[in-house]
Amino acid sequence: MDGASLFSSLFARQNVATRIAPPEPTDGDRSSSMSQTAANSDQTATAAALEYRRVERTTLQIRTQEGDVVKLKFRAKDSLSGQSATVENGETTLAELSVRARSTTRLKISVQGDLNSDELAAIQSIVEQAGALANEFYSGGTAEAATLASSLELNPEQLDQVRLRLSLRERLTYTQIG
Repeated sequence: MDGASLFSSLFARQNVATRIAPPEPTDGDRSSSMSQTAANSDQTATAAALEYRRVERTTLQIRTQEGDVVKLKFRAKDSLSGQSATVENGETTLAELSVRARSTTRLKISVQGDLNSDELAAIQSIVEQAGALANEFYSGGTAEAATLASSLELNPEQLDQVRLRLSLRERLTYTQIG
């Protein structure tokens, strides 16, 4: 039996006894077949599913004194899902576990205008500081991230405005049947 069949049958609350029953008996085995069929009616089935998703989004927008605009958008998505199912009939246990993990990262950078070397150096400094702040924020250090945000060192000769937005979404779902 493949995993998809097992999970769909458990979650739909179908009878899975026929899938784990022994082969059909011959005429000489009729009495033992009846006791096995009775034992199958005492089977238990359980299934569980777990899903976790996390999305981190960072947007950094910088405007120079000359009006050039640099935008950096970063998104990281992680997901993990697992499913398990077990069917027991006293003598036989059938179990399956399925785990799937996925991680994607996307970075988008746009520049409007021509940046000179002094502006590039000021922007690089802000990007490094914003990176440290984002790492702190996404690892759960919100108080430390707030402290870092209030102490960002801008080069006012080169930069007019800096906007930083961080967001984190997490979702955990657990379902159990049986």
